[in-house]
Amino acid sequence: MKKVLFFLYVILFAFAFVQLKAHALTFTVLPITQKTEQWSVEVSEAKNAKDFASPKKGKYNVYSLEVKNMGKKQLQ
Repeated sequence: MKKVLFFLYVILFAFAFVQLKAHALTFTVLPITQKTEQWSVEVSEAKNAKDFASPKKGKYNVYSLEVKNMGKKQLQ
């Protein structure tokens, strides 16, 4: 009886907390910039450099992320 309850618990856990699919954000046009009064965020294509990761076609893409604090007041 304990084995059956344990098995049901494992199945319930698997269905409740394990994600079956993952989705990634894709960009249609680069660079993309969004600004607020405090911040500016820009996503663009990665710069080609030896030290950085390079994209693998069909596996993953590499992007550059630039975040700037544009606000005059410092948040505390």
